[in-house]
Amino acid sequence: MANNTASKINLPKPQYHRGKVAAAGATIFLLLLILIIMFACGNPRQGTILYGICNTFLEQNIAYPEVIRRQRVEQYPRGVRIYYSEIDPFGQHRFDMIECAFFKNETGQILLENVMINREEVDQEILDKFNPTIPIIMMSEPNLDLPPPRPDIELQLRESIED
Repeated sequence: MANNTASKINLPKPQYHRGKVAAAGATIFLLLLILIIMFACGNPRQGTILYGICNTFLEQNIAYPEVIRRQRVEQYPRGVRIYYSEIDPFGQHRFDMIECAFFKNETGQILLENVMINREEVDQEILDKFNPTIPIIMMSEPNLDLPPPRPDIELQLRESIED
């Protein structure tokens, strides 16, 4: 039988310097905080794939847009609403809205159920032509960047009246 001499050896306990430990902890905390701030501020908010599909439909079905600016996006579990402005080649500004509703078929594929542009329904024939392209759109990873939040003008007016 082995002699229990190892348990009798007194090893010195490691000594921690509180100042060094606190400095190391504070440094790690600051580095993590800087990384989080850089990540949060540097990247725009991202929408869902439903937003990407609806946005692609919008880009493909607006006639001759010179510029399309997304003003605001509302995302729902089965749909997306995009408020946008467009400038046509003649310089005319228009503010419009597109609303896309989705469903999953029996194979689990996401398809457009209906689309409304300015509360007018888009023909089912157009949707039937667009739906087969949705898997390709999803594989190509569409731009999911959401527009920056707009200031609440009504709130700003109330605050200016109260001052």
